[in-house]
Amino acid sequence: MIAALAEAPVAVPGPAASDAEYCAFLRPRFAGLSESLPWAVAAPTRIDAVAIDCALRTVSYDKFVAATLADTGPWSREDIQLGWNEFVCDKDLYGDMARRGWRFTQKVTFQSGERVTQDVNC
Repeated sequence: MIAALAEAPVAVPGPAASDAEYCAFLRPRFAGLSESLPWAVAAPTRIDAVAIDCALRTVSYDKFVAATLADTGPWSREDIQLGWNEFVCDKDLYGDMARRGWRFTQKVTFQSGERVTQDVNC
């Protein structure tokens, strides 16, 4: 019975959802994610923290890159921004939220101590 409940489809809030519906959907998922962090997502990047602040309508990610910004080769701050925009804006749920005024921010800390903080622009 528990396995059947785990496999039940989840209704993702659509573009007409309220802020409360977005929060009710994401808050427990982010709590579960936070318990399993850090995550290695792609060498050399890991996600150290994820958070949702419903009062401020903000979703944030803290990432660490085991390299310097210069070591990332062709990457630049602009490339990192483009990747962040695509990560959020191309997803139904996140994109809908961002277009309704939610702030999505990422703080990327490089091994060298350089830090890049970016907000999404959909």
